Amino acid sequence: MDGRVIRGRSLFILVSNAQLYGGVLRITPDACLDDGLLDVVIFNGVGPTYTLAHMARVLGGRHLQDPSVKFMRARRMTVECERPWPFHLDGDPFGATPVTFQVVPRP
Repeated sequence: MDGRVIRGRSLFILVSNAQLYGGVLRITPDACLDDGLLDVVIFNGVGPTYTLAHMARVLGGRHLQDPSVKFMRARRMTVECERPWPFHLDGDPFGATPVTFQVVPRP
């Protein structure tokens, strides 16, 4: 992210520029479409226990207070995995990692 390397086992990484995910979930509640930054939420952990806990916290709006969830802002970020991993773009299957996201000023 903007030259910083962050390593870990993540269940889910959300890169967003809008407040709502899927039109209903506020995973990035302070995101701003025109601030020039991507809002990034990294849900750490692996397995069904983490999945259920993260889902419950997102539904309750408490996920950003969870120490296993990291929130950052960046202009550019690349996601790499040990092996190619599928990702979605705007809710639709789009490709596989590695993938780079960056802000495009005044699109």
